[in-house]
Amino acid sequence: MAIVQLPPEVAVKIAAGEVVERPGSVAKELIENAIDAGASRIGVEVEDGGTGLIRVTDDGCGIPAAELELAFARHATSKLRTAADLEAVPTLGFRGEALAAIAAVAQVEIVTRAADEPVGVAALVQDGRIVRLQRRAWPGGTSIAVRSLFHNAPARLKFLRSPAAESAYFGQLLAKFALAYPALGFRLLMGGTAALDSPGGDLMAALVAVYGPAIARQLLPVDADPVGPVAVAGYVSPPTLSRPNRNHVTLSVNGRIITSRTLQHAVAEAYHLALSSGRHPYAILYIRLPPADLDVNVHPTKAEVRFRRDRQVFAEILRAVRGALSDRGLISAVTTPMELPATDTPAFRQPELDLTIANGASSSSSPSETEVRPPVGRATILRPVGQVNDAFIVAEGVQGIYLVDQHRAHERILYERILAARDTSAQHSQLLLEPEVVELTPVQAAALDGALERLAALGFTLERFGDRSCLVRAVPGPIRGGKPTLAPATVLRDVLDVAQDLDEHRWWERAAATIACRSAVMAGQTLSPAEMRELIGDFETIGSPPLCPHGSPTLLHLGYSHLLRQFGRS
Repeated sequence: MAIVQLPPEVAVKIAAGEVVERPGSVAKELIENAIDAGASRIGVEVEDGGTGLIRVTDDGCGIPAAELELAFARHATSKLRTAADLEAVPTLGFRGEALAAIAAVAQVEIVTRAADEPVGVAALVQDGRIVRLQRRAWPGGTSIAVRSLFHNAPARLKFLRSPAAESAYFGQLLAKFALAYPALGFRLLMGGTAALDSPGGDLMAALVAVYGPAIARQLLPVDADPVGPVAVAGYVSPPTLSRPNRNHVTLSVNGRIITSRTLQHAVAEAYHLALSSGRHPYAILYIRLPPADLDVNVHPTKAEVRFRRDRQVFAEILRAVRGALSDRGLISAVTTPMELPATDTPAFRQPELDLTIANGASSSSSPSETEVRPPVGRATILRPVGQVNDAFIVAEGVQGIYLVDQHRAHERILYERILAARDTSAQHSQLLLEPEVVELTPVQAAALDGALERLAALGFTLERFGDRSCLVRAVPGPIRGGKPTLAPATVLRDVLDVAQDLDEHRWWERAAATIACRSAVMAGQTLSPAEMRELIGDFETIGSPPLCPHGSPTLLHLGYSHLLRQFGRS
């Protein structure tokens, strides 16, 4: 096939696909433009998950009428002049692609007035071309309405998530902006209802607006003195306050909201052993470093960055967060090695053990070369003989010694019981003595409306109580063998966080896993011999599955044949 030059309309749609990945991408680009324009208040309106309408209004400096047409041209920007400027970009936007990309896949209407102009200007842009331009009275700032998103890109529409899921993403996005820029006011309307209203002021006011006062008052300040060019500040939650995903970890680097596995790993490492597997803290961290040490020109969405000294940034975040926790006695002050996650780090070699998951393959070489397979069938009848570190039950069986993770095994037991109760329509509720008002984040509030029927089937009885809260009258009944009463706020928030935009079968699996995790005995909990026998017996009753609902091992097996070889016995 011959090489040809792509027509401009095709090239711009390809470029638009890199910038406008989903409806929320439109809001992100327009909000960043508003911040760069010096806005103090930013309002966002969303309808139909963003495909019907996205309107962003700000009180920034506005666009001069003479420059409006140029603003919709590709690679036209007021924020860069030379290639050298890329070495230290002071603004959020700089590529000059956002408005052109949005206008290529949607209908855009803009009204704006520059501060030094007596009247504003309005324009209608279709398929990347301005089709109407006229003067209009306007108080100042800019309002951009985006309608019929992806109307000319049906393939994009086909791959969007449900309107409820896309709406939830807007809530998450605005929450992160409100936390990253607490001095600015942010208001989000979804379907005409206020989902978020952060007044602008100090960080605590933004935390209350996003998470509610009950959570905000528990957060801990991070204010470590910098020991180098990297400074870290913000708030984190105590280990007792956690979520089932990383959605509530917000990272701002030089004022830019970013996604970074390295920095998220640093936060997780700070909570090493303080949080159980699959749990994550609330965190809003502001990282400051020399602009020359940060490369923001990595991806058109500008969400990814590169650090010149990533190990130093990792270490400073780890030190700052760990300091905030250890100063309050929440974790040990003894530190673990500050290491970046890496695949090429040589494994620490220990003496070889015939240690496998249940009756899977045994180890015949170093741990890094061991192939671990799930067992076939179920473990033999086990006899508990003790508990190690209040976390593992040591049990004896015909085929050897078994180490059972008490939390994961109990979690799997309760998970199976919840699903069995659902299949037999035996799910029941426990009425609360007093109804409890539960404050929700914007994302959780958006997810609630679409999940009311499923939550009722799970055992919740609740009703709306304002825009950002609900009244809980009953919770899923106590699971046999689980904790007697579940905290309504904790469980409801967890279920809303992890079970968005799933089909019914997967929703039940995720919801059951969430409740089981919250109900199971925890590592660090001392069990009596009778409790250990009951847990092991229940575990065998469900077939001794090798994995917990989250996919982590439930038990390990040390075979007698290996013990005999190690002691030189035949």
